[in-house]
Amino acid sequence: MPFAAPLLPVLAMMSSEAQAMAATGAPDAAREQKLQALVDQLPPAPPADAPPPALLTEDGALSADDALIDGRRRPGHQKGLPERVTQDNPGAVRAPPPEAFPTDEFPVPDRWRLVKTLCPDTGKFPGIANVCHSTRDPYHQNVLKGDRPLCIATEKEQARRRAAGMPRCATPGFLHGGDWFFVTNLTSDTVIEPRSFPTPVGVQTTERPGSLDVFGRAQSLLLAQTFIAGFSLIKGSTAYKPPEIEYTLSLAYQTNYVDVSERRILSVKPSASSHRYDNFLGVQEAFIDYHIRNTSDRYDFDSIRVGIQPFQADFRG
Repeated sequence: MPFAAPLLPVLAMMSSEAQAMAATGAPDAAREQKLQALVDQLPPAPPADAPPPALLTEDGALSADDALIDGRRRPGHQKGLPERVTQDNPGAVRAPPPEAFPTDEFPVPDRWRLVKTLCPDTGKFPGIANVCHSTRDPYHQNVLKGDRPLCIATEKEQARRRAAGMPRCATPGFLHGGDWFFVTNLTSDTVIEPRSFPTPVGVQTTERPGSLDVFGRAQSLLLAQTFIAGFSLIKGSTAYKPPEIEYTLSLAYQTNYVDVSERRILSVKPSASSHRYDNFLGVQEAFIDYHIRNTSDRYDFDSIRVGIQPFQADFRG
């Protein structure tokens, strides 16, 4: 337990007096009276809420134990802050006040075709040629992929196209307003599958006379070609906001040829041939999706979809 320097002589005196009285065999009452007299000579204790005295060195400087370390704090001590730094540069150009900017955003109408409009004048603007590509180019921005909205055949749009030497809008007349997008998906899937697996011979008849074994020839060949075409007409934004209305149609056409080495593999009829050619057309998607309302500012929404559509499941709980 640490003690202040003025108390050390008194404590040493009390210790020596107690040892002397114990050696001489003084009664306990006399020893207690002597010790009480020494205790009365002690200075009064400081109040409990008094701050601790500063421990200074001989030259009056703050000791190392009591000094503040950068990044650390000790209770009851406050490190002094440096003088406030003021900077005055009359020749500097100050930033304009917020009132100088009327709005944070500037609306740009028809931003998708802002650069595309200059394509007829690529001679004057050579750099614009990098964004001018054919409609049949699928690797750049294309109106057939939904990268840009369809042009609506309004009188103003047709006049603008005539003045710019551009072709007229060929969109249907029932499209009104803006933000109509057309998305085309084309898929080609080819399967060539030669196989070899145990094939039993026919019971009533065989492909080759004299085939009496349980298994015949094992070779077979399968060829299948599938074309899938999907078309979507969407009105709305291209990101975040769900579309207002969507028309989708997806068709699949397949042609296939299969050839096996034995009869009654492709058909139960013994008279049927061991090879077959077939084709068919199927509707994969055909629906209308109508956006009813938004239920929050995060575009939680209610919509209704009617028609042939793929299976949808929501497992978010």
